Amino acid sequence: MSRLFSKRLGHWALLAIICSLVVNLGQPVSRSAAAAPAAVLPAPDLSQLPALIAEAQQNGSARVIVSFRLSGPLKLGKQASKTEIRAQQTLIQQTRAAFVQVLSGHHVKVKAGQDWVFPAIALSADSATLQQLAQSPLISGISADHLSKITDQGGDSLLGTPATWNAGFSGQGQTVAILDTGVQSSHPFFGNRVVAEACYSTNDPTQNYSSLCPNGQPSQGGSGAGEPCPATIYGCEHGTHVAGIAAGNGLNLSGVNYAGVAINANIMAVQIFTRVGTAQAGYGLSAFDSDIISGLSWVATQSSSFNIAAVNLSLGNGVIYNNSTSCDQVDPSLKNAIDSLRTINIATVIAAGNDGSSTGISYPGCISSAISVGAVDNQDNIQTSFSNSGVSATGVSLPSLLAPGAGVYSSLPGNTYGVLSGTSMATPYVTGAIAVLKSEKPGATVDQMLGILKNTGRLLADTTRNQSVSARVQLDAAAAAFVPRSKTIGVFRNNVFYLRNSNTTGIGDETVPFGFGSANYPVVGDWTGSGIDRIGIYDQSKALFVICTAANSVDCAYTKAGSYFQFSLGLPGDQPLAGRWVVRDSYANNAAPMISGTPSDGVGVFRPSNGLIYLKNSFTGGNADYTMVLGIPGDIGIVGDWNGDGTSTPGVYRPPSSVYYLANSVCNCSVAGDIQFSYGLPYNSPIVGNWVGSPTSQGIGVGLYRPADGYFYLRNTLTSGFADTAFYYGLPADMPVSGHWR
Repeated sequence: MSRLFSKRLGHWALLAIICSLVVNLGQPVSRSAAAAPAAVLPAPDLSQLPALIAEAQQNGSARVIVSFRLSGPLKLGKQASKTEIRAQQTLIQQTRAAFVQVLSGHHVKVKAGQDWVFPAIALSADSATLQQLAQSPLISGISADHLSKITDQGGDSLLGTPATWNAGFSGQGQTVAILDTGVQSSHPFFGNRVVAEACYSTNDPTQNYSSLCPNGQPSQGGSGAGEPCPATIYGCEHGTHVAGIAAGNGLNLSGVNYAGVAINANIMAVQIFTRVGTAQAGYGLSAFDSDIISGLSWVATQSSSFNIAAVNLSLGNGVIYNNSTSCDQVDPSLKNAIDSLRTINIATVIAAGNDGSSTGISYPGCISSAISVGAVDNQDNIQTSFSNSGVSATGVSLPSLLAPGAGVYSSLPGNTYGVLSGTSMATPYVTGAIAVLKSEKPGATVDQMLGILKNTGRLLADTTRNQSVSARVQLDAAAAAFVPRSKTIGVFRNNVFYLRNSNTTGIGDETVPFGFGSANYPVVGDWTGSGIDRIGIYDQSKALFVICTAANSVDCAYTKAGSYFQFSLGLPGDQPLAGRWVVRDSYANNAAPMISGTPSDGVGVFRPSNGLIYLKNSFTGGNADYTMVLGIPGDIGIVGDWNGDGTSTPGVYRPPSSVYYLANSVCNCSVAGDIQFSYGLPYNSPIVGNWVGSPTSQGIGVGLYRPADGYFYLRNTLTSGFADTAFYYGLPADMPVSGHWR
C-alpha cells in the first residue's frame, strides 16, 4: 500500500512540475522571482464531489469534467500571437497527457477533451478514483458531465430586420456556429454558406448512449460531419431549423420568400447530441456538457480562420436557477469555455428553457457570461406557457433578452420548411442579430453587442408571473445606434438655436426660436427614440426643463402648443445633462423614458457648486434615479457613450486645466474618471459628438468652443492631441450644442 501510495505521489509530483509551467506560462522568470515564496493556490471547487461519489458507488462510475489550474487568461483567436497560443496549448496538452498517463492504472475512461483548447478533460471514474482526483494539486474543480435537451415546443418584421438589410448590414463577413443536432448543409435555404462542420457525440453502450456522428465515432471533422442525425429520431430536425432562423435566406427562392436574420452570414454546423435509450423503450436526444465543451473548443480553434460572431446553443437541462453564482458552479469548465470565447469577442447565446418557470431560467443559459433568450409571439406576448423567466436575488430580470419563439417558420431537413416553437427558436434570432451587428462593427465586444440590444430593445414585462422586464430585440434600432450617426454643431444665442448640418463654416441651416428669459442653458437629446436629436432648454433660475418632442426642428418653436413639455429637476444654478442612462437588465431600474414604446434619452443635472451629478430615467420631477460624485466645484458636466455599449455615462471638463474626466458607468456612488486626457486651451466650452460616424468604439470624440472668437476645435478620439477639424461658426459668447438634426 505504501509503495503504491508513493508511486501515485510521485506521479502527482511530476504533474505538479508540468502544471507549474502551465500556470506560470508567459510570466517572466527572474532571480528575485525564483526566490519568492510560492503563491498559495486557491482550494479546488469540490462542492459536487459527494454527489458524484455517491453516483459512482451506485452505478459503478460517474461522468465528470475535471478542470486544470491555469493562471491568467487562455490565449485564443486573433488576440494573441500564434507563438503564444502554440506555447500555451503545448503545455496544456502535455499536462493533460501526463494526467491521463497517471490515471491509466485506475478505473477511469477518458470520454472527451484530449484535444480541447480549454484546460479540462471529461472522464468516467469510479468512486475511489474520484476521491484520489480530489487530492491532486493540479485540479481547480470536478463537476458532473450534465445532459441537456433541445428546447423547442413541437418575426423578422417584428425585429425590423428588413430595414437593417436595406441599410447594408446582413451578417456579411461573419460566421455563426450552430451547436445542435446537425444542419443539412445542402439545403437551398443556406446557399452553400455552411463553411465548416464537426461532430462530438458520446458512445457508451453500457449506459445506452450512442454516437450520432455520421462515422459512428465520438468525434468527426470535415465535410459531412455536421449533417443532421437520422430523421427516425425525434428532434433531429432541430438544428436545421435553428440554423435557418439565424442565417437562412430564401428571399430569392421560388415559393419561399422568407429569410432568417443574418442572411449573408456563414454557418458552422456542429452536431453535439447523443442518442439516448433503446429501440424498445424509444430513443431520445441529449447533449453532454463534455460534448458541448468539445464543440466550443473546436469553435475556438476555428476563430483564427473565420470571423465568428456567436455560438448558438438552443438547449437546456430543465434545472432552474435564478442565481448566476450558483449556476456558474454547476460546471466550471463549461463556464470557462464560454468566458474564453467571450474574451475573443464571440458571444455564446443559450435558450432560457421551456419549463414555464417563473422563478428563473434553465442551465446552462443561466451561466453569467452567456446571453440567455426567452420567447415572445409576433404580438410581443411573452410565452408564459413555456418560456422561463424570473428575477434574481439581486434584482436582475431574467432572461437577458427576448425574441420571437412561437410558430416560427424555418428550414427542415429534406429541403423542406416548417413551424416549430420554443426558446430554441428565439435563441437564433439573437445569434443572427449579433452577426448582423458585427457585420456593421466587426471589432465589437460581447458587452457592447449585448448592451446595444438591451438598450434599443422593446421592454416587455412578465406581468402575470413575476414582473420581470426584459428587452425584446429590435434589430433596426440596434443597428442604427450601434454605429452612431455623425453629429454636427450648433449654437444657442438669445433663446434661438442656430443649427448646422455640417462641421464647417457657414450660415445656420436651421434657425429655431425656443425659450424665454435670460437664464436658459441649451440641452439636446433624442427625446423620442427616433434617432434624431431635438432641442430643449434648462431654465437655471427655476431648475426647469422644457424639451421639444416635435417631429421636425421647425416645429420646436416654443410658442407651438403640443410641441414641448416641461418638468422641474435639480436646483437653480445646475447645468442640464441628457443621455440614455439605463442598462436594461435590472428589475429595479426599468423606468427608462419610453415614447411610443421606443427607448429614448433621459435627463440629469450637474451641480457645479459641489461636483454632484443627478440622473433621471423619466421626464418627470422628483428624486434622481442615480446620484454620482464626479468632479469638483467649477467643473462642467458632459455626457457621452465613451465605451460604445449603447448607454450614456457622465463626465466632467475642468476649465483651468482643460482636462476631461470620463466615467464608463452609471451608479449611486463616487467615481473617478475611467478615461482622463487633456485637450485644448483652458477656459473654453466643451462639446461631445461622433463627428465622423466612425464604426469603432472610439468613434465618440470631444471638442471645444472658444467663446472669445466663435471657433470650434473638434477631435475624433478621446485622447490628447491636435484638433482634427477647426472652423468658425457663431458669435462670441454663444453656447455650443451638437446633435444629429435630421
